[in-house]
Amino acid sequence: MKSKKLSTAALLLGAALVISGCAGTTDAPSDTSTPDDTDYIVDAAAEGITEEQAAYLTELYEAAQDEGGLTIYSGTPDDLVEVYALFEETFPGVSVTAEGLIGAPLVQALSTENASNNHVADILHNPDAQLYVNENAAGDFGEPYEVQTLEVPEALAGSADSIIDPEHRFNVPFLGYFGLGTFLPRSSEAGAPPESFADLSDPRFTGLIGMGDPTIPGPQQAALLYLLNSGGLTEEDLTGLGANASLKGDYGQAIGGLMQGEFPFMFGAPVSAVVKAADAGAPVEFRVFSEYNPLISHKHVLLQGAPNPNTAKLYIEFMNLLSAQELLAEVGFMPLDERAADPAAPWTSITESGATEIVDHTVIDESRSRLLPLIEQAFKN
Repeated sequence: MKSKKLSTAALLLGAALVISGCAGTTDAPSDTSTPDDTDYIVDAAAEGITEEQAAYLTELYEAAQDEGGLTIYSGTPDDLVEVYALFEETFPGVSVTAEGLIGAPLVQALSTENASNNHVADILHNPDAQLYVNENAAGDFGEPYEVQTLEVPEALAGSADSIIDPEHRFNVPFLGYFGLGTFLPRSSEAGAPPESFADLSDPRFTGLIGMGDPTIPGPQQAALLYLLNSGGLTEEDLTGLGANASLKGDYGQAIGGLMQGEFPFMFGAPVSAVVKAADAGAPVEFRVFSEYNPLISHKHVLLQGAPNPNTAKLYIEFMNLLSAQELLAEVGFMPLDERAADPAAPWTSITESGATEIVDHTVIDESRSRLLPLIEQAFKN
């Protein structure tokens, strides 16, 4: 239901009136029934949450009425336009502004806001968000928040700390694969298609692979770090991939190059962008391999000094509602709620994709000092 629950004050007032009205009547039983008006801002059963959680969302929504619009710093704002719209539809009167910021510009924005105490953003959405809640990394910009509606899937129980940070610095409402993007009219140029990311190091793929510059922080670097830590790429494979790849200035340009057919294959293509383009009629295809696919955790952080903290918490909880999870699957992401998975798209299903673990961010972060020089060497030309 989309109607607000009666406020606590109203319920208490009603209870007081009932008690006062019955005080002088000895033959009437006391009214001990629970108020049956439990219309929350969301339908608990339909959204797969408890009534207690629905009540909490209603309280956040009521508090959000006195706040401004939500601002999110995200690495993939264009992929979540429909999700933002659903949030605004579910919670009338609430608005979302999302700004695409990653890497150095993101650090600069957050640092400036903290230094001036003039905060703009409420939420950070970034797969490497652990770096932004660590004083010894990019900086500690987060405010701990214990999410109420998120449950770790049984299949990923071994990676629970990668989904809900033990210190509640971040939480992960959905995952996403980096896979192989293919421009179908040119897909036969290498002969047989690749069967793994390691295959892309074979000389027959020389000049046929596009990717964003992985020597700068961003999705392409993240995909390489994940594969090198998971066993999906060896250092020898890395060298071969570097020799074969045509680099674009950034990730967005690489995606554009794939769509325009500048190369038949894109390494570490984002599922959401390729799936959306294919649905719109572009001759492209997204594919995951049988194993060793980079599984990216889309971390969300409540930022320090968030101007709209209740709205921010409401959004964080909203992302775990079944309706939001289903929409995330439509976009191409992997919802944590298996009921929301798209049967026609195995990369949206934890079960169908065979996902059993997420390479822990601590493992990846500890490997940076060793692996980043190797990446720079492999792609120096």
